[in-house]
Amino acid sequence: MLDTQSANVQQNLSSLYAKKRFIKEYCTAEKFKEGRRLGKFQADKISSLEIFLASLEKDMQKIFIENFIFTNPDSEWYLDYWSKGTYYKRLNEVVNLFLGYIHDRY
Repeated sequence: MLDTQSANVQQNLSSLYAKKRFIKEYCTAEKFKEGRRLGKFQADKISSLEIFLASLEKDMQKIFIENFIFTNPDSEWYLDYWSKGTYYKRLNEVVNLFLGYIHDRY
């Protein structure tokens, strides 16, 4: 029974939806910390999100920002830039890059 539950949890964590939810929660927490940091006059420090974004190419930055920083309300905003297949390929890539970045950082 425990093995089945463990397998289900593993499968859920590997889904794109679960990864996106984790990243959104992480970005929300980082934005909150950034606001508190700016309130304490520590604006000279670079946030982990800024470091990650700087490491991405322009297309990947656009995808990350629209999905996780600003959370674009238009669910099909990406069609102005890429095909659906290209978008999801790049979205998966940027999600995995971010998870790797977080893993290496902590």
